[in-house]
Amino acid sequence: MPSCNSKPGARRNRRRWWWTALALAAAAACAGWLLDAAGSGSKPSGSAQRGPIRTVRVVSGPLERTIRLTGTTAPERYRGLLVPQLRGTRRGPSTALPSAARASTAAISSTPTFRPSGQTSSSSSTTAAPSSGSDASAGSATDSSTAPAAAPAVTSNSNTAAGGTSLATALNRFSTPASGGGSSSSGSSSARPPLASDADLGSTASQLPGGANGPPAIGTSTDTSGDGWHVFLQTVVPPGSHVKKGQVVAELDRQYQLVRLDDFRASVTDLENGLKTLRQTLDVEKKAHRASIEAAKADLDKARYDLKTIPVQSAIVAEQLKLAEQEAAARYQELLSEVKPKDDSASAEWRLNTLEHEHAKIELSRAERNAERMLVRAPIDGTTVMSSTWRGGEFGQIQAGDELYSGMMFVKVVDPRSMIIAATVNQADIETIRVGSAARVRFDAYPDLELPARVYSIGAMPNTGGFRISYVKEVPVVLKLEKLDPRVIPDLSVAVDVILRAEPSAVLAPLEGIFRDAPGGPACVFVENQRGWERREVEIGLANNVAAVVRSGLRPGEVIAAERPPRENR
Repeated sequence: MPSCNSKPGARRNRRRWWWTALALAAAAACAGWLLDAAGSGSKPSGSAQRGPIRTVRVVSGPLERTIRLTGTTAPERYRGLLVPQLRGTRRGPSTALPSAARASTAAISSTPTFRPSGQTSSSSSTTAAPSSGSDASAGSATDSSTAPAAAPAVTSNSNTAAGGTSLATALNRFSTPASGGGSSSSGSSSARPPLASDADLGSTASQLPGGANGPPAIGTSTDTSGDGWHVFLQTVVPPGSHVKKGQVVAELDRQYQLVRLDDFRASVTDLENGLKTLRQTLDVEKKAHRASIEAAKADLDKARYDLKTIPVQSAIVAEQLKLAEQEAAARYQELLSEVKPKDDSASAEWRLNTLEHEHAKIELSRAERNAERMLVRAPIDGTTVMSSTWRGGEFGQIQAGDELYSGMMFVKVVDPRSMIIAATVNQADIETIRVGSAARVRFDAYPDLELPARVYSIGAMPNTGGFRISYVKEVPVVLKLEKLDPRVIPDLSVAVDVILRAEPSAVLAPLEGIFRDAPGGPACVFVENQRGWERREVEIGLANNVAAVVRSGLRPGEVIAAERPPRENR
């Protein structure tokens, strides 16, 4: 048994010896390291101790306290070009104006002329002398029957008035388009000829909305612009182009407006010709009525002369002569009483047609302005900046061929000599900024470009939130550049340093080298010298995020510790 256990016992002894040796070696190494550390700490001061402590040097120069803003460039002077709002009737003039003018002209030309009643009576009395009582009575009867020939004068003018009324109705923007020839209440339906075909609208009638009959009704139109016309951008200058004042920047499709303009011009010409014809007709009617009065006066004088033959006439003839004289007097008085009503009617009819002519000229001037508005010109010298529109499920710059809407701004002409900075500042820092404060502007697109600026205005209210509530409110600030550069264009992102306070020349120390033993206590620094670190109390002035002005206690060129040195080295 002892011989069997001899080898395991020897192995256990050797294992214990190795573990003991390792423990002694580790203890010796730890003791040596502790002795080295204690020996190095007992050294007074030297180059070995100065290495781990960071140092900074005190300098002299200007110091600025700034606040950083972000924003974009924007033009101060620019003009937005809007899609013109077209004025006038929403109906093409060709569906009403020419037909109404033709109706007026046709009604005037169809007015019957007055035949003086005295011509028949005079010829009757001259050719057939009253040799007997029956002859005299026949002559008187003929005179009295032909005298009312001037009566249809007022009725004939109603055709012209009806034509003029149709013109006023056609020019009314709330009226419905005419579908053909209309009938007059006075029975002059033939004075309103039906509408012609494409000849009324011009050679391009088939290309207009609605074909030869003009655009569709307002309620059924597919136009959503709100004023009855589709507006398409035909040509436009490229974005970023330099334009001069008065230069054509964009042209809207104005074919329909030019056709309307031609139709209005033709309509005004028709109405002018109709007025001339009406003037001549009214003069003829007035002269005819005067001739009727003179004829009636002649008949009355003749009847009174015939009364002198009563002593030689029979009782029946005498009674007939008296009745003839009374009838001639009544007819004469009737014609005299019609003078003022006829003059008033003629004046009213002339005034009505004159107003319609003036209305047509107003519509013509509106059509001319509409056609001119389709050529959009630059109001100032500058650079063009295109707006965006929704196209194909995404936003894109407006380009030729897009459909626009009245009042929509589709391009801006920007004066590059009047650039400003539109920035924002946090509501917590707004009280530190003042109007007139100097600033420096740096551009993300041009890292080497820096321009001076000044605070021009500060918003009275913070910006409103977007789609969701924002609890970080920002106040808008506008800065004006004091120096310009041709590379500066609108919508560039910039960083702005607004100078709050500045010291032009002072002793500057980094903030990391200034210490305080207690919050609110005096400031101190550790100055390096031959014996180690010297603690000094200093007076601090203006400070920013990296440095502070030292008013006393330091001189330029001295080296101070950027971290607290060990107490035994001070």
